[in-house]
Amino acid sequence: MAKPTKQVYSFEFKLALVERFIAGETAQDLAAEAG
Repeated sequence: MAKPTKQVYSFEFKLALVERFIAGETAQDLAAEAG
């Protein structure tokens, strides 16, 4: 049985999420969108 693969995010994607968090978006909203 294959293990589920872990989602891998690019540095740019992570950076964009951090910038949005700093700009005032909630971590919950960002996590829901990021999956």
